[in-house]
Amino acid sequence: MARLVNVGLGFSDKRDAALAACEALRSALKGVKKSPQLTLVLYSGDLDPYVISEAVKRELGSLPFIGGSTDAVVFNDRLYTFGVGVACIQSDYLHFGVAGCDGMSVETAEKARTVIRHAVSSIPLDTYTDAYMAFNRMKKGNVTGIIRIPNFFCFLFTRGFQVVRMGNEDLIIEGIADVIGNYVPVFGGSLGDHMEKVFSQTPYEIYTFHNGKVYRDGLVCAFACTDILYAHSLEHGYKTTNKVAAVTGIKNNGFVVSEMNHENVVDWYSSQVGVSKSKFLQNILFFTQKNPVGIPDGFGSIIMRAGGVPFKNYLSYIAPFKENSPVFVMDMVSKKHIMKACSVINDDLHRHLKVHMDPVFTFVTTCSSRRVLLKDELNKEVGQLSRHLHCPVFGFSSFGEIGSKPATPTHFHHLTINVFTVYDKLLTDLR
Repeated sequence: MARLVNVGLGFSDKRDAALAACEALRSALKGVKKSPQLTLVLYSGDLDPYVISEAVKRELGSLPFIGGSTDAVVFNDRLYTFGVGVACIQSDYLHFGVAGCDGMSVETAEKARTVIRHAVSSIPLDTYTDAYMAFNRMKKGNVTGIIRIPNFFCFLFTRGFQVVRMGNEDLIIEGIADVIGNYVPVFGGSLGDHMEKVFSQTPYEIYTFHNGKVYRDGLVCAFACTDILYAHSLEHGYKTTNKVAAVTGIKNNGFVVSEMNHENVVDWYSSQVGVSKSKFLQNILFFTQKNPVGIPDGFGSIIMRAGGVPFKNYLSYIAPFKENSPVFVMDMVSKKHIMKACSVINDDLHRHLKVHMDPVFTFVTTCSSRRVLLKDELNKEVGQLSRHLHCPVFGFSSFGEIGSKPATPTHFHHLTINVFTVYDKLLTDLR
C-alpha cells in the first residue's frame, strides 16, 4: 500500500568524508519514491564538514537539507560517535520552508525572528490543495483536534555551548515564539561535538549545514505546514528530592548563579549532594549532572539545568536562570529510573493522539551528558524506544534539547530524550 509519507535512512562510517556522505545519502534516497521535501544530514567524529556539505549539495542540487556536527548520530537502535547519518522525508502533504543564519552570538533574538520569518514565508504551498485540506479539516468539525495538533511545526538546530560563547538557546526560542507564538511545536536541539571534549576542556568547533552553506555560529530551521499527523514528547527520568531552594542571586543575565537560598551556590550545592566543598570543586561536572537542579515549568514537568562550571566563586550554566525561581535538586537514584523515560514518552504520545498507532518515523535528540552518564545503557534506551514505537529511529546526541511535552510551550532542556513522531495518517483522520 502506498504511504502518505515516506522516510529513507542511511548511515556510513567511512573514514573519507565525501564517500561517507554520498553512501549515507544514496542509501536514504532509496527509501523515498520522489524527491524529498527535506533531508537531514548529521555527522559525528573527525570528518570535514565542508566536504560533507559539498558532497550532499552535489547529490541533492537545489533540494533543501539541514544538519551539522554532533556528539553522536542516532541511527535505528544505537548511537555512533563516528559517521554520517542521513534522513530523507518525502510527502505530498508536507511542505518545509528552510532558513538559516550565521553570527548568532550577536543580536540573537532578533536574528532568530528574522530566520523564522524567512522560513515561514518560503514554504512552497499549493493554494488549492492545501487550502482544500485545511477546509476539509474544519468541515469535519473536529475543532478540538485542530486546537490540539496544529497544521504547523518547526525543526530547529542551534549552535551549542562552547567555552568561548554560550548557545543562547533560550533567546532563540524567545525570538521564534515572538513570531509564531508559544504553541506551534518546535523540535530539535543544539549541535555540538563529543561531550568528552567539554569535560577535558579540549577546544572544538560546531558546524551547521544549510543548503550547502556551512556556519560556525549558526542557526537553521525548517518550518513545516503539514496535513500529516505528528506527535511529540520528552522525558528525563530523574526524580525530584525534598531538597528545594530559591534562586536568590544571578549574574550575567542569569547564566551565572551566585546564590541559592541566600547562600553561596557552591557551598549550598556541595551540602545538598553530601560532599565537601573541595571534593565538589574537584569534580563539579560529575556532581551537577548526576544531581542536577530542576525548575518546575508550571505544567507539572521539570526543566533540567545540568553541568554547572566554575565562574569565580559561583556556577555558570549554558542556559539562564530567573531570580526567585524555585529549583529542586534531582536524584539520579539508578539507571533503572532513567530507563523508564521511553515508556513515559510512549504513554504521552498515545494519550495526546487518543489512539494507539505506530509512527513511520521517529526523530530523536538525546542529551550528550545522558550518553556520558548512561554509557552502553543509552544504546539500550534507544533500542527500547525503537521497540516501543516499531519504526526506524534517527537523530543525534545533543548539547541541549529543544522541545516540549504535548500541547505545552517549547523550552530548552538538558538530560532528556526528546522525541518527534510522524504517522502515515492525515490530520483530517484525527478524532
